[in-house]
Amino acid sequence: MEILKIELQNTIHTIEKINGAYLVESKFTDDASSGEVFEYNSLLEAQNHVNNEIKEYTRLMDDLHNTLLLALNLSQRLGLDISSDINGLLDNF
Repeated sequence: MEILKIELQNTIHTIEKINGAYLVESKFTDDASSGEVFEYNSLLEAQNHVNNEIKEYTRLMDDLHNTLLLALNLSQRLGLDISSDINGLLDNF
């Protein structure tokens, strides 16, 4: 029985209860074979796993955003003609 399904920008996290165990599956939306399955004895442990995955995803996206901002600043200082490309990437956040 599916208990929880969370879809982020490119990942899906699902908690299911099967035979008394809570299974957490995390996979990329564009690669069905990328999934990993983790087994927990309690719903709380399974929810903590999903929460930690979401926190890590958020941290990585924040890091990427900050890196793009630094690249934009540097490209403008150096007069490189890539600012519009970087701005295009930033618009997707």
